[in-house]
Amino acid sequence: MKIVTASDKNYFQFLIDQIVSCKGYLNILPDVYDLGLEKGQADFIRLAGMKVYRVPDHPEPGRYYPKGYKPTALHKPAMLLDYCYRTNDDVLYLDADAKPVEFFEFPDVELGMAKAHDKILASYNGTEMAEYIGPYHTSVIFLKLTDQRSDFLRAWETDLMNDELPSDMKSLNRVIETYSITELPEDTWNSMTKYPHTKIVHIQGPVVR
Repeated sequence: MKIVTASDKNYFQFLIDQIVSCKGYLNILPDVYDLGLEKGQADFIRLAGMKVYRVPDHPEPGRYYPKGYKPTALHKPAMLLDYCYRTNDDVLYLDADAKPVEFFEFPDVELGMAKAHDKILASYNGTEMAEYIGPYHTSVIFLKLTDQRSDFLRAWETDLMNDELPSDMKSLNRVIETYSITELPEDTWNSMTKYPHTKIVHIQGPVVR
């Protein structure tokens, strides 16, 4: 299993926490895509033995999104497609503010991610924000080495590029049902709270870019 993430300078402390947790619990050092790290931060990561990659070209945000919404992850499909071309291993993507909190092995899934809780989704029903918040999250993604992995990532990237108001979650949720996806329990694999069964905690860091 390979782990990959992306970070800018504002998320650097979260990234360090993730690196320590990945090494401590899984004995894996994540590879990092540079979203705007300071030179000293990127140099530190390289000196610690990790690879730092340039983020591929990706769409810019559109105009006139729903009030209160600002896309900050339009790089994800292009980045993951680039990374999966580099490796023949199963891949776990983690947002920089997500980290393992116990040992686990790659689950028996081809494509796995968590859904938002039903109560959260229901609170947005009938609003402009509904298609931007789920149901599937993009903050923790398991991508097994299968034929569908690249197909899914290309479809996600294409949908994002063709949208006048691009959003990583909106595009993912439009294309995902075509593929063999496994819904992972949010409280286990993408939880804001550490329960006894939680394996990955998602801290929800700053959104300033």
